[in-house]
Amino acid sequence: MANWPHTDRQLLSWVRDDPEAFGVFYERYEAAVLAFFMRRTFDAEVSADLAAETFAAALAHCRRQGRSTSRSRSRACSRSRAAS
Repeated sequence: MANWPHTDRQLLSWVRDDPEAFGVFYERYEAAVLAFFMRRTFDAEVSADLAAETFAAALAHCRRQGRSTSRSRSRACSRSRAAS
């Protein structure tokens, strides 16, 4: 995979045109989101399900918003970061 030294905001703004951008975002935060849910549920299967739902919701949000305001992109990024 190409080197993606971009900010989260940039990656999330590109999701509609380049699905690989979300893959990079996912790889950055997968472990942190999973760890967040593990600390709260103490159940690996439930944590994996919750992490998957979190990323699915973030992806759906990015696709709905497209390249709209930077404020909405920032909110999606903040929500994803809050999970870590």
